[in-house]
Amino acid sequence: MQLHVDCQKWDEAFMLSKQNPEMETMITLPYADWLSVNDRFEEAQEAYKKANRPDLSLKIIEFLSKNAIAEKRYQDAAQYYWMLATESLRLVTKVGGKSSKDDKKYIKFYDNYSKLAEIYQAYNQVNRYIEENYRSVI
Repeated sequence: MQLHVDCQKWDEAFMLSKQNPEMETMITLPYADWLSVNDRFEEAQEAYKKANRPDLSLKIIEFLSKNAIAEKRYQDAAQYYWMLATESLRLVTKVGGKSSKDDKKYIKFYDNYSKLAEIYQAYNQVNRYIEENYRSVI
């Protein structure tokens, strides 16, 4: 299995893991890293979740959000921030009605990310209005 992972022979690795399910944990995280390095961010995000690394999954979406903002794709940024908000909320694991320290952190993340999603959604509308006016002047 390790040879398949080292050689990035993912099809072979996953086929072997189907025969030996206990080996799947050996591939999920390296595969998610490989997807990320190869700019397959949405697949990487899902693979990180499967590898039980929601922290890395959130980092991928944060990266996509920042890129969308830098590229002035505000609608995309709003969608990514909403994804961050919903993913953060999924990480809340109240036990017996009590919030853990991590739960409080993820709830705060939800609040912040949902506000950013609203802001970038509004900014997208304003930006489109400005661009339309700018084009009509030229």
